[in-house]
Amino acid sequence: MKLHHSTIEEIQATELKMLDAFIDVCDEHKLSWFADSGTLLGAVREHGFISWDDDIDVCMPRDDFNELLKLAYDGKIFNNRLKLQTAVTDPAYFCVNAKIRLDGTTAITQRELHKKSNKGMFIDVYPIDSIPNNNAEANAQMNFVRAIGKYTDVEQEGRDVCSIDAFNCMNDVLTSITHKNASSRFVGFAIYYRYSSMQYAKFTRICYASALKLSFKGLKHKINIPIGYNEILSTWYGNYMIPSKASGTLHECFFDASTSYEEYDKDPDAIKQIEAYLNANAMNSDWQ
Repeated sequence: MKLHHSTIEEIQATELKMLDAFIDVCDEHKLSWFADSGTLLGAVREHGFISWDDDIDVCMPRDDFNELLKLAYDGKIFNNRLKLQTAVTDPAYFCVNAKIRLDGTTAITQRELHKKSNKGMFIDVYPIDSIPNNNAEANAQMNFVRAIGKYTDVEQEGRDVCSIDAFNCMNDVLTSITHKNASSRFVGFAIYYRYSSMQYAKFTRICYASALKLSFKGLKHKINIPIGYNEILSTWYGNYMIPSKASGTLHECFFDASTSYEEYDKDPDAIKQIEAYLNANAMNSDWQ
């Protein structure tokens, strides 16, 4: 079959429809959420997508994240084209965060190329956890995440999946730590400890105490941003209001907003073509 790589405009338009559907679910079930990472940067600086950004990231307080998972597991949300993806719903999935995937579309990375997982276009969903005030306990939390990461990281251990037991264990332990430290000074993205130091993963609790609502180009709803967005964006990007130069797209990913990944999976020649495309389009790290 002939490859069709969607334009950045087609990719963003599809993802905005997905985000509107996600917001509908959160509004109906009174779940808190915030724009995260590049989506947060775009919301604040551009009032829309960064021109070359090709995915949407959101984050949720741990209890809201867990409730989202429970609602999806019980079949109460995402019953049409949208699907929640975790190690529980997709045994071939390898990440410790959740994704919301869209049936009938394609978003294939090099790491997913030969997996039998859901590879539809997606929104990344990350939990926000409490970080203990006590340094020893905070370090123990970090070391736990890094230790269990050995069972969830294909590149470290030659594994192909995130095991259900590892995923559930991480969620249970981090939920317990979050509840025990509900009044700690810091919150953050404990699952990031697998890849980064603590300084880039934790923020003062007030940052996520409430949401501001901003217009976001192409989005039906207003987008939620954390009230402490300046601390968050400054930590991640420095002088975030000044764009850096970038070319290409942000991620090494093949997107087709109009064809299901299942159609590509059926065609070995198409998979080879996608692999060649991914090899030729290395990620540009200077994307701010």
